[in-house]
Amino acid sequence: MLITRIRNLDGPLSKSLSMVDGKLVKNAAADLVNGMAHRVHVEDIEHLAQIVCSLTSQEALTFGVPPFEHGRITTQDYVAMGKAPIGAVPRDKEHFKWPEGEGGLMLDIDQPHDGSEPFTAKTFDDLMEDMLPWWRNVSRFYRPSVSAFVYGPDGQKLSGRGSLRCYSILDKAENALFVGVALADAFWCNGYGRIEFDKAGRAQAKCPIDCGVWQASRLDFAGAAVLGPGLTQKKYPPYIVHGRIIDSEAVIAAGPGKVSVGVWASHNIEVRKAKGAARPEERTRQRTYIKQRIEQDVEAGFERAMAERKWRMALLDNILSGTFPLHFRDKGILTVADVLKNPAAYDLERLADPADPTRTGRSVLASARSTRLITSQKRSCRMLEIGHSEPLLAS
Repeated sequence: MLITRIRNLDGPLSKSLSMVDGKLVKNAAADLVNGMAHRVHVEDIEHLAQIVCSLTSQEALTFGVPPFEHGRITTQDYVAMGKAPIGAVPRDKEHFKWPEGEGGLMLDIDQPHDGSEPFTAKTFDDLMEDMLPWWRNVSRFYRPSVSAFVYGPDGQKLSGRGSLRCYSILDKAENALFVGVALADAFWCNGYGRIEFDKAGRAQAKCPIDCGVWQASRLDFAGAAVLGPGLTQKKYPPYIVHGRIIDSEAVIAAGPGKVSVGVWASHNIEVRKAKGAARPEERTRQRTYIKQRIEQDVEAGFERAMAERKWRMALLDNILSGTFPLHFRDKGILTVADVLKNPAAYDLERLADPADPTRTGRSVLASARSTRLITSQKRSCRMLEIGHSEPLLAS
């Protein structure tokens, strides 16, 4: 199969770790604006494990591939601003596509947020085998997070097992998303789903794996961490299980089918029940957040009644008014009405979450009717109704 090995020419591409006041602090690398992409032929699961475990702090992977064997890559921003290196292409869905035939599947196994013990490779693998008998015959390997098992200058443990990565091989690379959805569905159907709340108070459906990682252009930051002064890290070899590649069509046929994470979550019975049960707490959290946003608008000079209506419509009714500001990464701050003048021009543009501009994601406009905006964040997706009119004040 083919994957892509990415190298940042301007510095680290993985997390930088340091100790501050006796605690481990993690800092993400800057955007990859000047890099090299190399297509790599992978022979089998052991070869894939060798590649992943040999990545330096300046390297990462994508499971989609560019249209060249070796070439320069940059960001969409740098291309738009004319700052891109000569010949460089952005790492986006236009230039990184799933390879024909076999491809990689990566599972980002989250650390529990309820204080319970993190999964080990063995406990997670046993769970997968119990839920999905076909998993027993699949080639896969596990390795700890790049920030796991870090120790301070005096030998004190700053991080333990934490999260895990699992890698396997699909017979059809293009089916990665749909196989991932089938796995998420299995977790929820077997009682391993949970509800968490974001900053704006919205209920989010979560499970032991991150459901936002199965895109061809997405970076897998698997390179070695950059360790700050005095820090050391204990390394472990990958836990490899030999078998065959995944029959993706069979997995998909036994699951929800070829659907997105958002569509699956909106139809899964267990997810719907959990969100229904969480609704009272969600409303309480949302009202608290709405009050905060209203006060911010009032302090900025907006009329209180207008601010109240705007934020209640946005967060309780999922309706954005024409004057609602949208924070685009490449196009600045525009109102909903501005966008609706030419919806197709904003299709798949990178956009901050309307409810919380500190969270970046992607917007997708249904330009046929120009009434829906889908904002998909790292691990969630929500749909909003949008329109030209001002929020109407109650008489």
